[in-house]
Amino acid sequence: MSMTSAIRAHFSKVRERSWEICRRYYGDGYLHHNERYRQEVLSCLTPNSILLDAGAGEMQFTAEFAPKVRLAIATDMGELKRPFAGIMAVRSNLENLPFKDGTVDAVISMSVVEHLDDPDSSFREMARVLKPGGRFIAQTPSKFDYVSLAAHYTPFRFHRWLLSRLLDRREEDIFPTRFKANTVKSINACLAASALIPRKITFFNQYPAYLMFSPLLFRVGVLYERLTSKYERLAQLRGWVLIVAEKPSGEDMPSKSVA
Repeated sequence: MSMTSAIRAHFSKVRERSWEICRRYYGDGYLHHNERYRQEVLSCLTPNSILLDAGAGEMQFTAEFAPKVRLAIATDMGELKRPFAGIMAVRSNLENLPFKDGTVDAVISMSVVEHLDDPDSSFREMARVLKPGGRFIAQTPSKFDYVSLAAHYTPFRFHRWLLSRLLDRREEDIFPTRFKANTVKSINACLAASALIPRKITFFNQYPAYLMFSPLLFRVGVLYERLTSKYERLAQLRGWVLIVAEKPSGEDMPSKSVA
């Protein structure tokens, strides 16, 4: 067995032990952060909707939502590797989307905002292609969560190597993080610059997935999650933030911010 295979096998066994702890602490009623995102997106879709998944990656969510809408568009700056029937796949960055003004009903984005070099430009461009009254829904890690801080202050090469082993992800699918629009203040600033009305900025936790390499540290992560979930003043120390905003219709005016 090669060294890489041995490392992967070790992490796999440790992850299984941590999953046992996770089931013990969280039970079957735990609402995964992906499910929160899923519910928010589904609430704004209709059979006539045109949906744009901005930074779709392997199109996991695009494929899930495509049967619910008239047209699903997936865009990513990298190669869209997995084609799905009924999805229009377009290779593009978020600062120069190849669509006309006001063409989509909803723009969604999962785990993309933290990678943006110029979030103001990206937010403006996503707002541009939205129809009046259209929704922008994004989920991204919080800047001040311990995982985000570790990612920001460790060399990217090590960060990519570690995540590929811990979470069994391909290294080419792991990108540098910037965290330029991952706090209440910076999110509100980006929304204001793009003339989007903020409807919801919600911070929430998840089970400590990145600590699954150590059952002991996993338990410490559970305590951290419970502490930051209990006190609202610690909200920005939670793991994830869900952003919901709306493009103004004729009678709407953007509000200043959402706390």
